[in-house]
Amino acid sequence: MSDSQEVIEQEAEDNYPSEWNLSEEGKRNIAHAKTEQQVKHGLYAGIPMICLDDKCPYKETCGYYKNDNAPEGERCPKEIAKVLDLYEKYSKQMGLESKDMVELSLLKEVIDLDIKIDRADRKQAADPDLINDVPVAVSDSGKVIRKPEINKVAELKDKLLDRRHKILSYLNATPKDQSADKLEISQDPSTYAAKLLKKKQESEKEKTVEIEAESEAEEE
Repeated sequence: MSDSQEVIEQEAEDNYPSEWNLSEEGKRNIAHAKTEQQVKHGLYAGIPMICLDDKCPYKETCGYYKNDNAPEGERCPKEIAKVLDLYEKYSKQMGLESKDMVELSLLKEVIDLDIKIDRADRKQAADPDLINDVPVAVSDSGKVIRKPEINKVAELKDKLLDRRHKILSYLNATPKDQSADKLEISQDPSTYAAKLLKKKQESEKEKTVEIEAESEAEEE
């Protein structure tokens, strides 16, 4: 391929919509960003949080902060290491194809959920009480009226775990199971449970019909 052909193909590939109104610098930045996305772990670049040192909401359980060497302004080394470790272990155990974008996207979501679950664990480690007295009103005398409620972090963690388990079940299923279940991933747990119950009831109904048919045949 000649140099002129390469230039033409590159220009066609980078023919961005005019509505984006990109400057030459903007186009160069996009080219750089596209290169980063092609790096092995580029898909996970946005997951690790930025270290905020003493302003970090997880500092009570951070060894770097406790040892006075928190890398303020940089991505959290603990989360980076966890992302890399999870990627290698999940990929190896499930035999995921590195070029299958659907599987990679789902794996990215699982790892993102794992990091969020870890953050919830760290929050609960610093505040382990599962029931919080939440202010709901103020009496005429100025007394704050409180109501016991389940810790919001605990509720969030349950939702994250439900989502994680559903995606892992899909990734770990056979191709036939994946085809049958791929539409269920976007559903909430209650909807999914209702569908399973309906399937079970239909299955039991079919068994009942079969038993009745067999009984009638025997009587004849």
